[in-house]
Amino acid sequence: MKKLFVILLVTVLTSCGGSSSNESAEKNKVEIESQQEVKNKEQGCVGFGNESCIDKVRERFAGKNILGEQYLGDGQFGISFLDASRGESYNAKVSTDCNCKILNVNVEIMR
Repeated sequence: MKKLFVILLVTVLTSCGGSSSNESAEKNKVEIESQQEVKNKEQGCVGFGNESCIDKVRERFAGKNILGEQYLGDGQFGISFLDASRGESYNAKVSTDCNCKILNVNVEIMR
């Protein structure tokens, strides 16, 4: 009986809210994502970074001329850069966690 009441109450509140079900679902999705971000910060980082970590990755290559950059998925970024002091170009693969902390950098000379 209690479960039926909760379902009925949610149905009534959703239908009285004045927004479409798509808007309501989108709003709930945003709220859930925000709650997950807070949870990650409280419990420590779990998972990989995303495209929003590019600024932290760029900071890692300050003083270098970035030739290209690409988000590869799962917290991985590909960066091509020129080290003018050496006159050589490099490719780097950078790994980040969900707080955009750089976990690993692998650099190879461009061939």
